[in-house]
Amino acid sequence: MLNLLHSLHGVWDRDNPIGSHIYGHTNLIEMSLAFDLFWRNDVPASKLNMGLGFYGRAFQLADPSYSKPRCLFKGGATEGAYSGESGILSYGKIMETIATNDIKPIHDKEASVKYITWNSDQ
Repeated sequence: MLNLLHSLHGVWDRDNPIGSHIYGHTNLIEMSLAFDLFWRNDVPASKLNMGLGFYGRAFQLADPSYSKPRCLFKGGATEGAYSGESGILSYGKIMETIATNDIKPIHDKEASVKYITWNSDQ
């Protein structure tokens, strides 16, 4: 059984050719490409297991005036209250941040990802 972790992107991208660009950690386009690789190599679907995570990757923006997907980041966002880790926000903390800051998430339809910004650089 192969478990596919769905965190395709995070702060570790700064150390690889992708660089310090923000991409959704679940990205429908890249997930489709990954599955296509398995199908082309005759890996049966019964051997794959894709999990669902109730968390999000979060970043500190390099330039607070530019907060769209693929913009640059400095590092992980402020440590999450429930995750205790920079760059990871639990689902509960995400929902709390949206409610507390009266944020309307933006939907990146191409990647099928929603994103938010808060505190000017998060």
